[in-house]
Amino acid sequence: MRVLITGGTGLIGRVLCRVLLKDGHEVIVLSRSPQSHKFVLPPGVELHAWDGISPDGWGHLIHSDTTIINLAGGRSNMLHWRGADKQHILNSRIAAAQAVAQAIENAPEKPRVLLQASAVGYYGDCESDIVVEDSPVGEGWRAEICHEWEQATARLDVRQCILRFGLVLDTHSGALPSMLLGSGFRDEQYANDAGWIPWVHNHDVALSLKFLLNHEQASGPFNIASPNPQTSCHFIRTLSDTIKTTSLIPVPEATLQQALGETEVTALDSQRVIPYNLSRLGYKFRFPSLEDAFRHLVNSYS
Repeated sequence: MRVLITGGTGLIGRVLCRVLLKDGHEVIVLSRSPQSHKFVLPPGVELHAWDGISPDGWGHLIHSDTTIINLAGGRSNMLHWRGADKQHILNSRIAAAQAVAQAIENAPEKPRVLLQASAVGYYGDCESDIVVEDSPVGEGWRAEICHEWEQATARLDVRQCILRFGLVLDTHSGALPSMLLGSGFRDEQYANDAGWIPWVHNHDVALSLKFLLNHEQASGPFNIASPNPQTSCHFIRTLSDTIKTTSLIPVPEATLQQALGETEVTALDSQRVIPYNLSRLGYKFRFPSLEDAFRHLVNSYS
């Protein structure tokens, strides 16, 4: 199978490419700067230039045995936002999704499936309520952005899976490395102590996406998050306890809490998200336990 990935040089794409190559797929990453990412991705990945805003120059890559995974778009990772920041995130996500939709519509042969990125921000602040894919769109700018992001490809007449990502944990990128270093965070930013965090190990992200592209009955929204969300307090305490069992220098829990507060998922909202649709289809998480996930990640880091 040919797999086209937009935004494939980031946190999720790098691990995903390795998983797909191992299965023998042809992997093509569309990038604004393919030369600068030449050595970032594993050997065997083909890089193809794309401006991120139009369907031009790559539509010919789509045929009937193609999967498209659209991960492109600006990421939000700070607590305090100006209007220009919000508009940039919205514009970049919508432009990329609309370009992908147009490329699919223009293609003589339609792809097998589109996996379209979104985020658990779709649900807004849910306090302690359990959230599944059928839960309604929430309130606030994060929910509005995610809703518009999903709507950008909704009209397509192809099988489509909407990927509502939780907080992705990875050794080399995202929030975790900075938390382990215990540096680079502003004192006034804190996570919500009582809030729920929908987290997921990056290996499970890659494996769940592979599961969805191969599962012909999979369509609609999917929460890409562990079946065991945790409160902010438990999240920090578990990470702190894990660090103490390794050769890493212990980081004060207050510093970890500040670091957590800077992530898009946990900055303002409490989201007790459950991956109901993934579990219903039979996906088995490799790291369902936060303790096991941190142990694997921290040991890899050290």
